[in-house]
Amino acid sequence: MRILALVLLGLLAFAGGAEAALAVDATTSGNSGASSVTTHTITLPTCASGKRYMVQFARTGDTTVTNTWDDTPVFTTTLSLTQSAAGNSSVEVRTRVADGSEPATFAITTSISEKDSWRVDCVSGQHASTVPEGTISGAGASSSTPNPPSHTASWGSEANLWFTFTTFRSSATALGSVPGGCPTNYETAACIDTHSTGTGRTGLGSSYRVNAASSEDPDGFTLDASSVDYVVGTFVIRPAVVAGVAGGLINSTPLESLVGGGLVH
Repeated sequence: MRILALVLLGLLAFAGGAEAALAVDATTSGNSGASSVTTHTITLPTCASGKRYMVQFARTGDTTVTNTWDDTPVFTTTLSLTQSAAGNSSVEVRTRVADGSEPATFAITTSISEKDSWRVDCVSGQHASTVPEGTISGAGASSSTPNPPSHTASWGSEANLWFTFTTFRSSATALGSVPGGCPTNYETAACIDTHSTGTGRTGLGSSYRVNAASSEDPDGFTLDASSVDYVVGTFVIRPAVVAGVAGGLINSTPLESLVGGGLVH
């Protein structure tokens, strides 16, 4: 019993909680095909209440073209609408904590007809109050290896979930072969290349990884030819902290009830 008490006291020496593992539980992606449309239908993956939706929405056109997201459900901006250097490709990222009220699909309406490419992820294990953040750049004009920007998480080094993406617009509409398509160390099975077709097509390449670091500087995507226009971005989601060994409690059991009653002499 004395040994048990010493073990318990050792556990109590660890302040704070343990990080919950972040994971992408489900993903959907799509595009408008050969058609330019004003109503862009986004299909949501199954995502239980309390988990987080992350939506990456790319389209042709500059930022004078407006995106109007359905107000049911409401999504909050993570990366604002940003256009490429030549002004004919734009992307934004929005997020939402699922509450079970979400429909199977929702719409983003553009002020004029455009082609689109999009990705939606359902993320579990995220921090309850810290919103995702990131860096986006539309400086690129032409490259076969668009390079996403670095980003430093404001909360520091934790087992963070990092996403990176590139849009691309040209007659070349595919990423190179996986695993060469997405940045080094990013999930090859999750390296998504979705693109519309025909004249004026646009595409989105995207992937993610968990990395216990305060900052991330991904290397480049690999396109099958030089894109005439692109936007790149990196964003990060913070892991949850699970209470368990903190403040004199183990699973909410008071210290005195664990080591009291004559166990420690």
